[in-house]
Amino acid sequence: MGEGTECATEFAALVDNLQVQLGPAGPVEEMLVEKMVVDYWRLRRAYRYEVGLIRERLDNATDDFYSEEKTD
Repeated sequence: MGEGTECATEFAALVDNLQVQLGPAGPVEEMLVEKMVVDYWRLRRAYRYEVGLIRERLDNATDDFYSEEKTD
C-alpha cells in the first residue's frame, strides 16, 4: 500500500483489540468503544496529513529560497 492509504483490516483489528481490552457491557459501551476507534483513526489521519504538509514544505524550501534570491 502507498503512503497515506488506509487499511480496513488494520481498522477492524483495532476495533477487535479494544473490544477485547475494554470488554464493553451493553450497546452503549460498545458504541463508546467504536467512537474511540473512529476518533483515534481520524486523529492518525490528521497526523499523516500534517506530516505530509511539513514534508512538502521542507522538500520545496531550497527551491523557494533560491527562486526568491534570483528575484532580489
